[in-house]
Amino acid sequence: MQILFHPPDPATILVEGIPDLAGTRSLCFGLAIPGAVFAIWLPVAGAPRVAATDNPTLVLLLIMAAAALALGFAVALVRAGMRPGAWFRVTPDGIDYGSGTPGDGPAPRPGQRSIEWKRIVRNPERAYDIGIASELYGVAPNARMTFWYREKDGSLAERSLPLQLRDDVLRCLRFRNAHDVRVALLRHLAADPDLRFDADVFVRAGVDPETWVPMPGPRRASWLAVLLTMACILGFAALGGGQWSAGGLAIGAALILAGGLLLYTRYWPRAYPRLTGIISFRPAS
Repeated sequence: MQILFHPPDPATILVEGIPDLAGTRSLCFGLAIPGAVFAIWLPVAGAPRVAATDNPTLVLLLIMAAAALALGFAVALVRAGMRPGAWFRVTPDGIDYGSGTPGDGPAPRPGQRSIEWKRIVRNPERAYDIGIASELYGVAPNARMTFWYREKDGSLAERSLPLQLRDDVLRCLRFRNAHDVRVALLRHLAADPDLRFDADVFVRAGVDPETWVPMPGPRRASWLAVLLTMACILGFAALGGGQWSAGGLAIGAALILAGGLLLYTRYWPRAYPRLTGIISFRPAS
């Protein structure tokens, strides 16, 4: 599939993601509350029953260890909620992104990832140059886009970046202008007529490659598939917990996961028949 494309002026491509700090704090503090409650409830509820066990010392140690882990989990979430932040910049020269607060000066921050447009190149040995990391990542809500990158030593390496524009959900739940950032990213890549795209990139990104308008359906379907699979696994564990062995439960959960993955991959091409195969862009005359 070849699409006529009006390449943007590279000098005009300058988009910076706006992190949803309030939503990130709400997520962290909301998850910390159950952990803290469990850490308090477990010793209170378990202590009166310790003496009735065969090995009260061991049981007490296990209870205290579980409570300490839950409390540590809650404290870690609170600390994450106190310092949320991430950035994702699309500039005329490339991309830089990371967790925390971006620096104002030219010096890179620890953990900063930078990508130069001129180093993203075609790989003649592959059917496409821009794709999705794997089927497992593709099903996950935070799919990763892969591309071929010419390193400074001349070698060709496959790199990837998250289509949700962040790696750590506890540092940044989402970017408020994520669609604008993804469109700027994909439009700049599309400006290179040598690059070939797996159509699934646009489906996972939720961007129509012909109109560049949002397609929220794919990402919603990804989240729904993950939630339904988790619900089935939890329901199976709850119903079979008293009848199945640990090995049987593990095998059953694996079969449910594999079945969900199979149904999802079969449904996906039928849901978006227009966006299949390889997409390339040709400058409009």
